[in-house]
Amino acid sequence: MGRTCGLGHSFAPWTEHRRVPLSGASTVSVQPLRLQTCRYPSAMPARASARRRTLSSGTSGRMSPPGQGNVGVEKRFQPFDTALDADLAPRLHRALKLTRREAADVGLWRFLTVVARPDFVRHRWENKSWATMRTRFLRPGTRPDSNALGRLWWMAELTRADSDYSLTARMLKSQSLANAIFVRSLSYYQPAVVALVDTLENRGADEVERTMVRLTRWLGVTPLEGLSSEDISRRVRSFSSLRPPNEGRFRGLGP
Repeated sequence: MGRTCGLGHSFAPWTEHRRVPLSGASTVSVQPLRLQTCRYPSAMPARASARRRTLSSGTSGRMSPPGQGNVGVEKRFQPFDTALDADLAPRLHRALKLTRREAADVGLWRFLTVVARPDFVRHRWENKSWATMRTRFLRPGTRPDSNALGRLWWMAELTRADSDYSLTARMLKSQSLANAIFVRSLSYYQPAVVALVDTLENRGADEVERTMVRLTRWLGVTPLEGLSSEDISRRVRSFSSLRPPNEGRFRGLGP
């Protein structure tokens, strides 16, 4: 039997290679090493069912299953293509009209990745580790190993300006920048995100991480909410201009 995923199903979608129909009957999936029996409730909660219909719609601006409509991400992007994030995050956010309270419900995102669209998660992320791949179906948050759909929705939510998602797209074009920002709690303060994207979007991964470490240490003694985007930009530029510690200066500020 598969491991319990937190939704009451004995199903491991991170190892499944076929879409699983939603029905009240049991479906059997043959794996290379084991047989898994999966049972789905025939009467799902109305809100969850509505979210699944939205996510499966083929209309413009919504993510559709492979081969349906004109926006199927599996058809438009190669497997494991990081460019998918910048394209999908704004459209996913527009499609799912959620309040932040609703989006904080981890059960919603688990349903969407485990039941509605496990194929998307496997298309976006290569299964290099069972433990890590499992968290991309189940774990809440915005880390790269968090729920694959919830992560993108929250990134769009925290970087949009009303209906303008240009900052979202700019940030997600660089995975090193997006990850460096959204593994830290400062990502919840939009002026900080704006300053970081404006200053670091064209920098290399090593410089981005080194600058973020220095900024995080400085914020340990500085209230972030009292700073404007311009204040943070000036500080980020000063940190990024420092030489790495192995060049003999500012060793105490190095990563």
